[in-house]
Amino acid sequence: MAEASRVSDRLLIAEEVAERLRVTVGWVHEMARREEMPSLKLGKFRRFSSEAIEEWLREHQVGAYKRRAT
Repeated sequence: MAEASRVSDRLLIAEEVAERLRVTVGWVHEMARREEMPSLKLGKFRRFSSEAIEEWLREHQVGAYKRRAT
């Protein structure tokens, strides 16, 4: 049971991702549907790995930080 709780701690629903990113839930669903945002499709449900979303954000960061990193 401990393993199951660790997995669910890392999975987010679209509403949680939208809240973190301060965007609409519809935007999150659309980005996931177009495979422009990492997600897991579990039957009719979408879930988002917290770690994958954080990595995705780092990859999509623009501006001074990105110029400095290259």
